[in-house]
Amino acid sequence: MTGSRFRGGRLVRNGLKCHNPTLGTKLLNLDGQQTLMDDLQAWYDLAVEQHQAGELEVAESLYRKILQENPGHLDATYLLGTLLLQREQFARAVELLEPLTKIRDDIADLHNNLGIAYNGLGRQADAARAFQQAIRARPDYAKAHFNLASLLEQRGNYTQAEHCYRQAIDINPDDAQAHFNLGHLLKLQRRWDDAEDCYVRLRAFRPDDLDVLVNLGFVLVKQEKLTEAIAIFREVLRLQPDYAQVHNNLSYIFERQGKLREAEVAARRALELMPDYPEGYNNLGTALRSMHRLDEASEAFRRAVELRGRFPLAEFNYGTTRLLAGDWPAGWAGYEQRLKTLDEPPRHFDAPQWKGEPLPGRKLLIYAEQGFGDTLQFVRYLPLVQQTAQARIILECQPELRSLLDGFPGIDRLAGAGEADAECDAQCPLGSLPAIFQTRLDSIPGRSPYLHANPDLMARWGAEVEQVAGGNYRVGIVWQGNPAQARDIIRSCQLEDFAPLSEIPGVTLISLQKGANIADLLARLPAGMRVVDLGSRFNDFADAAAVVAQLDLVISVDTAMAHLAGALGRPVWTLLAHAADWRWLTNRSDSPWYLTMRLFRQPAWGDWRGLFAEVANALQQRVQTR
Repeated sequence: MTGSRFRGGRLVRNGLKCHNPTLGTKLLNLDGQQTLMDDLQAWYDLAVEQHQAGELEVAESLYRKILQENPGHLDATYLLGTLLLQREQFARAVELLEPLTKIRDDIADLHNNLGIAYNGLGRQADAARAFQQAIRARPDYAKAHFNLASLLEQRGNYTQAEHCYRQAIDINPDDAQAHFNLGHLLKLQRRWDDAEDCYVRLRAFRPDDLDVLVNLGFVLVKQEKLTEAIAIFREVLRLQPDYAQVHNNLSYIFERQGKLREAEVAARRALELMPDYPEGYNNLGTALRSMHRLDEASEAFRRAVELRGRFPLAEFNYGTTRLLAGDWPAGWAGYEQRLKTLDEPPRHFDAPQWKGEPLPGRKLLIYAEQGFGDTLQFVRYLPLVQQTAQARIILECQPELRSLLDGFPGIDRLAGAGEADAECDAQCPLGSLPAIFQTRLDSIPGRSPYLHANPDLMARWGAEVEQVAGGNYRVGIVWQGNPAQARDIIRSCQLEDFAPLSEIPGVTLISLQKGANIADLLARLPAGMRVVDLGSRFNDFADAAAVVAQLDLVISVDTAMAHLAGALGRPVWTLLAHAADWRWLTNRSDSPWYLTMRLFRQPAWGDWRGLFAEVANALQQRVQTR
């Protein structure tokens, strides 16, 4: 979960595109007759003139005067209907435009404008049919393609919406709004590279458009193209130096790059320009926390919450900062906001959330709502939950963990996603258990090994571990966590960073890493570096546990394998980024969560070289004295 906030552009999205009725005086010419009296023609010409000038009340009065004299004047009927549409009097517009489609079904403008009126009334199905009819009448009608795309986007049909936006752009490549909306649609689908391409093309003919630049910077950040994003945001500030949100965006990027002083300066500049800016205080807090100035960071997050009233991200950041500082009683409430910081809405249950009360004889669903590591860390609470609730405990966990957790104390039944929702009497996220039991540093349950490897799987893997390692010191290694995790690029290192460890005599490095490209990485190791791959063949965490149980040591970045080794009671060295997660606290080489864990911390932001030098020295001593 990300700790700081990054803003996209000021999304300026036009509504549906109406045919402009003021560009000509004979838009329909439906009757084809020159029977109007001279004074009616004069009224009509004047009405169109006033319509063109934006004098809508005068134009409406004239159109109605014409129709009073000649109810069959179709041009006046159409233009009056379009005028009412411009004034967002959608029902009255439909009353005038709908009958015209029965007289002339081949007029694209008419169907397009009727579709807009339908949409204004919430009649989206009718609106879609009208836009489609406009396209049938004129296949190269860009406005109708655009409007249909906007409607499909509203209805969540992103695939068809994208097709229609691209049709509009093919017809009219200079339609900036179509490019912009397409970029927004691609952002909604998290197709960052496609969105980047869209904004780059749009920038070619709108080079100084701030919305285009800010959105381009946003999608660059989402792809971790941070240097390019900085250049874009600096261009925005050249055009508008007092753009507080962009200064704040730069703070976000600088923190992510480890340029912590620059991150602080940028956030403070944003707050100079906008003193009551909650997001500015939130990003300032993130920068200060990464600098280990935890009390100042807490105050910044607190100020963000005061300004916003309800600000789940800042509340979560305040909570995790207090947890990081070891002030756990003050931190759990903020940690409870974690699910509200995600892009997706929190999961809905009919059953109430369990708060720690007894539920004798009833069914309590505990569900894993975070990553594998969080599940492995917090399942230790389940025996305590069962004892406290006196209920039948159903655990919903990730499929990859089910074999490992089968038979775990405190679990009466394992369930898949959604299987037990309807039958449970109460429910609770697994990550909320530390808060429910008001966990302190000295009250963490289950610190002795609480997970155990399957003996049959150990026998199956044992011969292979013996074969690849022989009498050497067996070290399992993991260098990357889940790439989808917001801070993974900061917490993960490269396989090559383990090279100094492979140089230690008597050590065999065994990869426990899962992933699609493991074979390619192992094939491109530096000369002299040898790593044996077992992890890519694991079916699930039960296999991983069977191997870890037979290793001398696991060395892992902050990811699930470190938690697994700790829960099994195996020696594990966890490699931490300079700005470590809350659960590892600060200035400690041990972990209160796992008795067999040792922590190694980056001496400076991104300094894996320095960290691995320390690890290599410690490993050499361990091998020599085992």
